[in-house]
Amino acid sequence: MNVTATHDSRRVQKSFGAFLWTAVGLMLAIFGFEWMLKGFGWPWALVLAIPFVALGFVKGRFILDKMAKKAVIRIGERGPTAPWWGFYPLRTWLLIAAMMATGIVLRVAIPDLFFHFHAPDIYFAYIGLVYLAVGVALLHASRTWWAALLVRAA
Repeated sequence: MNVTATHDSRRVQKSFGAFLWTAVGLMLAIFGFEWMLKGFGWPWALVLAIPFVALGFVKGRFILDKMAKKAVIRIGERGPTAPWWGFYPLRTWLLIAAMMATGIVLRVAIPDLFFHFHAPDIYFAYIGLVYLAVGVALLHASRTWWAALLVRAA
């Protein structure tokens, strides 16, 4: 038995994509808004969140929707026995790793270098704006994954 592929690999890949985009989007949006609340306070966090939520919807609609659609098409083209991690090409996985590394640098390395192990709350509040926008974009575009998954189930 091949442990890297199953007879229903396409459904597994679509499920993984849907859960990944939804979970990461929720995590980023929640952390981002919490940091904004801590740094900007209420009601400024809400006021400042509005344009970044709108930006997230725009990014989700015009950039990430296209990426999700390409990945769903790739899953269909690869066949039912392809390994689950292959729904993205290697280049995309490397881009994801670079984005994760950038997030780590912003949260850990820069505060350690410039704030001597204690970054002010306002620093994280500004990062929170970006996290909120990216989180909303991922959540918005995750509907493409869910639609692809549910269409097959119907």
